[in-house]
Amino acid sequence: MAQNQVKTGWLDRLATIGKKGEHLEFTGGSSPVWAWLICRMTITQARPSLVVAPDRQSAATLYDELRFFAGPKTPILFFPVYNVLPYKPLGYHRQTVARRINTLYRMVEKDGATIVVTSMEAAMQRILPRKKLVQFADIIMEGEEIDRDALVVKLLEGGYQRTVLVEEPGDLSVRGGIIDLFPPGFDQPVRIELFGEMVESIRRFSPATQRSQASLAELIILPASEAIVRRKDQDSILARLRLRAAEQDLAATRTRQWVEQIKTTGGHDLLEPLLPVVYSHTETLFDYLSESAYVVNVDPAASQKTHVDFTKLIDQNYIAALADGQLCVAPKTLYLDDEAFEESQVRFESIKFKPLAVEAFNETDFPQTVPIALNTSDTIQLKLQLAEKKA
Repeated sequence: MAQNQVKTGWLDRLATIGKKGEHLEFTGGSSPVWAWLICRMTITQARPSLVVAPDRQSAATLYDELRFFAGPKTPILFFPVYNVLPYKPLGYHRQTVARRINTLYRMVEKDGATIVVTSMEAAMQRILPRKKLVQFADIIMEGEEIDRDALVVKLLEGGYQRTVLVEEPGDLSVRGGIIDLFPPGFDQPVRIELFGEMVESIRRFSPATQRSQASLAELIILPASEAIVRRKDQDSILARLRLRAAEQDLAATRTRQWVEQIKTTGGHDLLEPLLPVVYSHTETLFDYLSESAYVVNVDPAASQKTHVDFTKLIDQNYIAALADGQLCVAPKTLYLDDEAFEESQVRFESIKFKPLAVEAFNETDFPQTVPIALNTSDTIQLKLQLAEKKA
């Protein structure tokens, strides 16, 4: 009976979490238990949650556990960290970019019982402003009229890359009245067929065979890069780039090459690690949350260690990038330091799940001999066994 009462108390407690602006801590349990509690809390309250795990591996594990407990009706989104180390001159993986952008848009679009899972490394990074993403997002519907050329220009400004065949996220191909693209949020590319200026059909198609498949009534257009380079913003972007290059005392010839690259191709690969050059201000993942959201920190001690270690790596790579003459921006403009990270969460109700601390013991902490009380029959049996072994 007592056990049933405890269980009922837990469920009642979960139903009231956050109603009084509480900041709660739970100690004990493990990742599956925390996943169940997060799902129960989110579904019961019908409010969104942002779950921050200590690192990318634990975030991936927690994401799978949340999907298991949540069921098909509760959206579980994942916001991954880029697979490129800070200040390394390598392009971001396009599937990672697409997943991040899709998650950001769905955070803006959806409210209610939605759970977003991320890692400490990803939550530290500054991202494109919410307003810029919303302004770019557009919807195309079957049967409506569109300006084909204007749509193509917009897609290129959003980071889509022209290719012969559309096979990967961010690819774009235009052949007369047929526009093939692979937008974020889709596991297959999409084909828009125009009859004059009217959208005759919108279909998914196979990247392997290029054959059209299922029809769509509408298509949401999202950028293929976090660096949206609109023509009307190009002058201000180039001004910030020239200023940063001058602050680093970089060669004028290299600056002219970057300027030309941006003017001709948009320079998205160059600008994605330089978001403070693209936008007058950047935002964080927390800025995409509604005011009713929870922020859930899983194993905050481990997350703090990740923050410290990742910050050291950022600083080291930044110094190395400056020494190599690489165009880069200061860490504080790209990542949240410890104080900024805490400030980002202040306006949200927070919940922390902490593992039960278990102290480690050395061998010297225990006695070398342990007295064992034996009764008479135990002593006789033990003597017989020893005698057998000697024989």
